[in-house]
Amino acid sequence: MRENSASAAVRDLFDGAASDPLSGGAMARIMAMDGFSAAAACSARGILETYQNRYALNRVLNDRGRLVLSLLLLDLHFRAESGEGELTLSRLQALCHGLDVCSPNRVAAMVAVMRLFGYVAVAPSADRRARRLVATEPFERITRERWSVLLEGASRLFPHVKEVLDRLQDRAVMAAFVRALSERFAGGYRTVHATPAIAPYIERDGGLLVLLALGSARTGSEGGAAEFTIAETARRLDLSRAHVASVLKMAAADGLVVRSGARDERVRPTDALAALTDRFLAAAFLIHAVAAWDCLHLLAAGQAGTSHTPGGAGTEAQQPAAPELQRATSA
Repeated sequence: MRENSASAAVRDLFDGAASDPLSGGAMARIMAMDGFSAAAACSARGILETYQNRYALNRVLNDRGRLVLSLLLLDLHFRAESGEGELTLSRLQALCHGLDVCSPNRVAAMVAVMRLFGYVAVAPSADRRARRLVATEPFERITRERWSVLLEGASRLFPHVKEVLDRLQDRAVMAAFVRALSERFAGGYRTVHATPAIAPYIERDGGLLVLLALGSARTGSEGGAAEFTIAETARRLDLSRAHVASVLKMAAADGLVVRSGARDERVRPTDALAALTDRFLAAAFLIHAVAAWDCLHLLAAGQAGTSHTPGGAGTEAQQPAAPELQRATSA
């Protein structure tokens, strides 16, 4: 299928082919959509609620590498269920290495943690040498919950997303969405390309959560600028005070927060932080909307799509974009 202009604009936005990762002004158009502020606030709140006081989840899904590793693990899991190879540690390591997600050693460490918390198990086998892995139902459930938060926000801007959101409990729909999202990632889609300033924080454990917690709070209870303390932010996010202080020191240097009080304990988010988190959520909405559109095409075609290989280029034939995606991404 020939790629249309809207698909090309989306591709250029995320795969780094354009000199400016924000070429076409897609982020500005999304943020100007009616309902964007409400959608962003809803998703930011949902992300924070998903992670609050959930130690095991935070240890598994709390930075970019672990999030992407989990996506690729689920993709291999669903592909194995449909007879396309097996989910093994070595295959996951090769895929993560080929896509420059993380090192093979980190993959092994994360899989060990996931097994410890019951998110991954070794499949029964008559051959004791076989180490085929499976994602467990609890892991599917928490991943579905996390995606639902972003899909809910995206559905307020892109109506076709609601169909995927409403059907995500269906494992066939979830498998198609996982495949669509992982293929887009393999093809070059990176939310961080639209928000390069957020990259150092995404690589920090809980860094994105700290920014969202502060950036999504535009005003205080009396209408003035919202203020937080490092201690209350650390408690809210189940992170150490020292770690939160380290993230906020970096954010202050970048002009994202202003620190005050004894030992700089009090923190006030700046307009620059609000703009950064808005742009990040706009990029997340767009990439999930594109994956949802691909998912619906895969389901309509009665197939799961094309297989990707480590370092592969992703889907062989991109689907035509939904009308609202064309409006958001065309120049």
